[in-house]
Amino acid sequence: MDGVVEIKQPGIYTFYFLVKEDGSLKLGGQELFPMGESHPLIGVPYSRTVALLKGYYSLHIEQNDPLRKKLLELDWTGPGITRQPIPASQLFHLQKK
Repeated sequence: MDGVVEIKQPGIYTFYFLVKEDGSLKLGGQELFPMGESHPLIGVPYSRTVALLKGYYSLHIEQNDPLRKKLLELDWTGPGITRQPIPASQLFHLQKK
């Protein structure tokens, strides 16, 4: 899955990533969650903290789920943001051509 996330306020952000099977997440080309590190315990997401400037960042998510029973959670915290899913108003899905 490819998309874009809009960062409206510069600052320190923490991303929480959980998939049913193995998966990876890249933000702005930086691998935050490499394949093999995404589900240490059922229901316990990994988290990574990064400093971000205001702007748009590419978002790339891969899941290793051969049965296609996808479960994905992607939450964040940041300046003035308590932990929550990234709002749809700041998350844009890109269609593959």
